[in-house]
Amino acid sequence: MSDGINKKQQQIHAVDVEFENVTVTPRSGDIQAAEKKSLLLRQIDKIAASTGVPIATAANLVVGEHKTSYSYDFDSSILLNCKVESYGRGVSIFADFLSDAKKYYKKTCMSAKYIYFFSYRPTYKEMSHEQLCWYLYWRASLREGNYIKTGLTYTLLYLYEQINLCDIIGVEKVYNNIINIWKNYRREFPRIDKYIAEWLIDFSLIHKIKINLDEIDDIVPDLLNVVSLPEIYLQDNYFRKECYTEPLINNISAYNYKKSKFYTANQDIFNLHIPKIVFAVLSSPEFSELLYNEIQNGVKIKATRESYSGAICTYENKWKITVEYKNAYKNFFFKQCITDIIRFAENILREHLNIKSKLPIIAFPEKLRGILEDYQNKYLSSAKQKAKIQKLKDKKEQKNPDIEIQTTEFNANIETASEIEKHSWDTTVTLVELQQRDSEDTIERDAVIVPSLPENPEILPDKSTNTDSFSMMFAIDTNDTSFEDYGNISEITEALPTANRTDSEMGEFIDSLSETEYKALASLAGNMQDTPFDKLCIEFLNKTGIMLESVIDEINGKAMDYIGDIVFDLNEREFIEEYREDLINYLGNPS
Repeated sequence: MSDGINKKQQQIHAVDVEFENVTVTPRSGDIQAAEKKSLLLRQIDKIAASTGVPIATAANLVVGEHKTSYSYDFDSSILLNCKVESYGRGVSIFADFLSDAKKYYKKTCMSAKYIYFFSYRPTYKEMSHEQLCWYLYWRASLREGNYIKTGLTYTLLYLYEQINLCDIIGVEKVYNNIINIWKNYRREFPRIDKYIAEWLIDFSLIHKIKINLDEIDDIVPDLLNVVSLPEIYLQDNYFRKECYTEPLINNISAYNYKKSKFYTANQDIFNLHIPKIVFAVLSSPEFSELLYNEIQNGVKIKATRESYSGAICTYENKWKITVEYKNAYKNFFFKQCITDIIRFAENILREHLNIKSKLPIIAFPEKLRGILEDYQNKYLSSAKQKAKIQKLKDKKEQKNPDIEIQTTEFNANIETASEIEKHSWDTTVTLVELQQRDSEDTIERDAVIVPSLPENPEILPDKSTNTDSFSMMFAIDTNDTSFEDYGNISEITEALPTANRTDSEMGEFIDSLSETEYKALASLAGNMQDTPFDKLCIEFLNKTGIMLESVIDEINGKAMDYIGDIVFDLNEREFIEEYREDLINYLGNPS
């Protein structure tokens, strides 16, 4: 047994000699040397563990004992627990930096001139005498609360010093120093946002301190989309702070309302109301309850990170940190909810602006709908009515600027109206027959196109007059006088093309179409669901010699003039859903 131990001691001694012969200095080229030395150290530990007897080596004297790992739970609904672990025994290439940091910590300089200094990872040894004097003078000013101008490299060196001398300076003081550097120099050096935000996460987790988010209230909105663990910077009332609403809209929503086709012409009203509507929802108790339930029922996430990544950090301050938390910032429900709130808000503004097309709402929680409707009724309802009335008034004045409308008394004459109605029915039948005769489509012999009936059955035409035409129109037995045989009036009128009317914006738009445009729109309304759009385009080109897409562009141009919106989306190859029913009513459904 002793022979085996002696043999392993000889192996350890050989590795230990090699360990001593590897020299590590804080130069970029010595990183490989440090890695080799760490590898040899692990090899020594492995051999020693198999003997069960402690063995004194040069490596033990240099590296020292293992660091102690620990874990703890958070008092939070988002952050759950944290585990801080040692990487095991290792060799630091920054031992000289720690020695210099301790050497210069209490030194100062009474007067110095700023000297430019640049390094990606600055150390004390890289500075000239003049640069070191400036650093000591500037640092002394910081300690007195004077944040004078300096260079980015000096601020990074100061941060490295704080991280590595925490046991000398004190945890609370280091935290305050980092916060003060951040707040006073971030405008001049925006790059430090990313560095300090990540290092502060590590510092808070290692030392079990809570970041005072009220101190960096103006910084937090800029961090959430760049840090690896944004939940650290979220507090319970985050979503109820109005100053955070705009960053949430920009960073979380899948829909950018500023890219809406209606934004450019209405950007003032969009920029005013959409953030206010979003804030009204996010600050409500209803939303807080939904978010809390979603987080509690959400999936746990476990993330492992290396402390102070990118900074000069000695082995004594290097830790592996594992955090378990609930995904709150980019939670799918929250992301979708924000997106739908913005879409809903834009729909309210579209309605306010008399724009009929609406954005689709995917999965908006019903309990939040009342908040949006309350906002609409409070701030946008009355204005909407005024705008609509003014728009109609302006149109009438443009059509008849010099004509004063006079009202006259109207006395209805039932007998005269009945006589006029009889003649109009005969005329309508004649026109329908001519239309059928000229139509390109084949119409079955039994099919009859029936004109609309008046709603009042008392003024229906007398069946005794023009019996043949009346029978043809209604396809009924003229000997039967039962009114039920006329059938359901709505069923009859659904088969009819609706006459052009100018009592609405849509009617005016339809009447403005040319014959080609009217045929194109009618073709789309009647055949879109049965025939692929590409085939419709080919058929239209063969019949008219004109590209259907160019005709649709002209139609949409007129639609913008009359109703303030397009009626057919060429990208989606479909009608704007809000106008589909109106168009079919005006054009008729040929299908």
